Order: sequence, then structure tokens, then C-alpha cells
Amino acid sequence: MHKPLLSVVVPCFNAEMTVKKTLLSVAAQMEQYPDCEVIMVDDGSTDQTPDIIRQFELWDKRFNSVRQENRGVSAARNKGVEIAEGKYIAFLDADDLFLGNCVSERMRVLLDEDNQDLLGAFCPAVLIDSESKVMLSSRMFEYSIPHNRLYYSSTPESVFNPSCLIAKKEELLKAGGFDVSITPAEDYDLWHKMMRRGGYFRLVLSCSIGWRQHPSSAAHSKILSHYRRCKQVTGRIFEESPDNEAEVFSGGYGSSVYHFSVTSRAFSTSIMALIAGQYEDAVEISRDIKKIMIEQISADRLKQMIKFNGIRAMCKPDEQWSIILWPMVKDRVISFISEINERLGGNCNSLMLLKYQLEDDNVYDFDMNSEKEPVAEGEANWRK
Repeated sequence: MHKPLLSVVVPCFNAEMTVKKTLLSVAAQMEQYPDCEVIMVDDGSTDQTPDIIRQFELWDKRFNSVRQENRGVSAARNKGVEIAEGKYIAFLDADDLFLGNCVSERMRVLLDEDNQDLLGAFCPAVLIDSESKVMLSSRMFEYSIPHNRLYYSSTPESVFNPSCLIAKKEELLKAGGFDVSITPAEDYDLWHKMMRRGGYFRLVLSCSIGWRQHPSSAAHSKILSHYRRCKQVTGRIFEESPDNEAEVFSGGYGSSVYHFSVTSRAFSTSIMALIAGQYEDAVEISRDIKKIMIEQISADRLKQMIKFNGIRAMCKPDEQWSIILWPMVKDRVISFISEINERLGGNCNSLMLLKYQLEDDNVYDFDMNSEKEPVAEGEANWRK
């Protein structure tokens, strides 16, 4: 019995080092869910990417490609959605991996729970390095939410990366697709536009995708620019927008939550910039931290942010943090925390407690698995 057609959209640009592994991971999923087409959108690659794509087209007729002038990942994804024939769309960046049975599991949930409010299904992600080895023991986007349903009012943060999602094509089109003017925060923007119409994304915890980390990605090489785009999208989420929105969401998320979200992101991103050696950018980003908002984030949560963004900035595995990585950056981070505290008046309890705990030579683990944090506390740190 045939199941609904799934279109897997893979935007590709100069991805010769990773795209073969990516497409092989798709092929493995097609053994479990064969009713697929794979649309590889070559965004004007100048390396061997087109040759690799062609090999897959010759191997299996379900793989198809289209080439366009370089217009960016948002335009490439939109092109794939435009020509897709499937009712459902899965995205997979050309350096990420489908793992385990992540396609069939998400499709199972979509088909079992299908209703007019269901926008799509997403799964958690594990960070992988250039060799496809797991970098961090905990999974990203593993929220604790009622009925595993993520609504617009659940969080103003970036909720998951594109490779995590299988969405209904009609819902992607209703929301207008990816905004090409705000790359690399186009996914953050689109997911909230979709949810603001009143529907929800369903979290599927039984599978994962592999989210590759490398220094050349926008989140690593252009940290300040990436931060500014995300901040722009956060502003959109909190603006009034009465047209085509669910009435309850038309007024925006609220200015107080806006400042909490920006503060959380600013702390997290400034730490990543600091550890990446971009001190001036770190200082500029940290100026968005508001004292009354940082006071509402526990010292334990702030330590988790430091560890996570340190691992991302250095592209090293979790197990190296305590003995190798943290000693390398400890003095810099503590000094930077002191600078932020002084700028906020010198009496910020959360930052003073954080500094005290970081100075303790016996504190190295920064346990990221001690408890599941509420969605509102910094899921913005987990975006691409």
C-alpha cells in the first residue's frame, strides 16, 4: 500500500566534502519509507558538487536535481518546495545527516495524528563534527512540552533547524516560504510565521538528525551578522501583525518576554564570540543583556550555556570540556562575566554567583543533563 509522497529538499552549494554522506543518509531512509522523491537544488556550485549529484540521479530515479544561479540557501529551499510533488516536505542541509529511522518515525506521527492544526513533525538533533562523530552527549531541541506540541506561545526562540522538520507543503506555502532577505535566520522566521497562524509542530522524540558543526558555517564565521539577523526576527515575532494570524497571537509576544529572549541570546552568543576569539563582537553583543532579565536565569543554566557555546565555538567533543577545553578559556570567560556585571551596576546576583562558581577549581563538569530547562530559557542558543 502506497503512503503519501514525501519530497526531501536538499539545498547544495559547494558541498563536495559532505553531500555524498548526506545523500547516502537519505537513501538509507528510503528503504524504510520508499514513497520519496529527493530534490537536490544546486545553488550555483563551482566545485564537484554537481558531479556527485549526477551520480545519485543515475543510481536511483527518485533523485532529481535542479540548478540555479547562486541565490542563497533560502532561495534554494523555496525552489525545492516549489517543484516538489509531495504532500509533505523534509529539509536536509547538504552537510547534515538523517539518522536511524528519522523519516519513517516522523511520517508515522504525521499520518497518525493528522489534523488541520498539525503543521509538521520535528525531531531532536545531535551535534556532529567533520568526521560525523557525535560532539555532545545531550540532544538539541528536546523540549518538555504538553503533548509534545509546540505552539507559537510556547517560546519566542528559534525552535529547531530545518533538517529536523517534515512539514505539510501547503502550510509552508501559506506562510510564504523562507524570507530570502534575512538569511541566516530564515528558518527561525518561517517556523514562527507558520505557528502564528494557529497551528503546532509535533515533537517526535524517538529519533534524531545529525547537525554538522564546522568553522565555515555562518553561525561560526559570521557570529555578529548571524546574531543581528536573529535579533531582527525576534523583533518580528513581538510585533503586532493582525493579518492572517490567529487572533490570540495577532498582538505579538510581549515586550517583557522580548527582552528576556534577547538577553538570553545575547549572553549565549557573546560567550561563543568570546571563545571564538572575536572579543569586540562579544562586547557589542553583550550590551543587549538586561540586568532584570539575566537575574531570571539561574547560574546553573548560564553555566550550561557557556559549555554548549564553548563546544560549538571550538568544534570539539563533549568529553574534552572538563580537562582540556574549560581550562583553556576559564580566565577569559570569568573576566568577561565580571565586565558584564560591572556594566550592569556591579550587583547582578546571577552573574556574581556564576563568577563565584566558575572560580571554584572543583567545578568542571557544567552538567547539561541535570534537568530539562523550560523552553523559554535559551533554546535560542541551539540554532544554526
